[in-house]
Amino acid sequence: MVSEEVDIHAASVVTTQVQCNVLEKELEIKNEALVRQEAYVTKLDQQLLHLHLELQNREDSKQHLKHEVEKMEAEMKIAVYRMTNQKASELHSSLKEVKSKNTGHLMKNLVEKDEELARQREELRTLSAQLKMKARELQVQMDNHRKADQELKKRVIKLEFLLREARIQARKLQKVVEKKEKDLKDLQTQLASNASVLKRTAGFWGSSVFKFAASASALVLFIFMKH
Repeated sequence: MVSEEVDIHAASVVTTQVQCNVLEKELEIKNEALVRQEAYVTKLDQQLLHLHLELQNREDSKQHLKHEVEKMEAEMKIAVYRMTNQKASELHSSLKEVKSKNTGHLMKNLVEKDEELARQREELRTLSAQLKMKARELQVQMDNHRKADQELKKRVIKLEFLLREARIQARKLQKVVEKKEKDLKDLQTQLASNASVLKRTAGFWGSSVFKFAASASALVLFIFMKH
């Protein structure tokens, strides 16, 4: 009767020990996976922060370009307004001279004024063309910034999605690890209990059944470690 009880407890010890070893290995694998997942989450967090900073910088740059365009347009209007007023003033002065000078001198003055007016008109056209070209260049830059911003926002949305999924996976792994740890603790408690019973059983340590059970345990562990 004692021998049968010893055999039962010996088999239970072997089985529990094997289960503990298997569970410890699984727990080690899950812990490694959890560490990798947490590192991945941290990496995604850093990438997302970098993208948000880049997006903010682009937004600031876009606002700067917008102000440049508005400033250029305002300068163009002021230049045209000033030149128009200057020509009106010169024309008014020329009309005054008509009353005070002879016709020959007046004609000479009118020719000179016409030439000056033509030259200034050409300068105005050149300035206007330059300002328009500059405004177009700034507008192109703004369009390029807008396209780049859209692409960047798409990357941010994608990265935020990946980050959410990674965090969900990390939480799942954490729950698995916690469950494995609890199962391992229960098995270790069971193993300790069985070992205690065996110690109280007379002649157990010298029994051939225990030796066989121990050998079987070692063989199972060896096979498990090979896999």
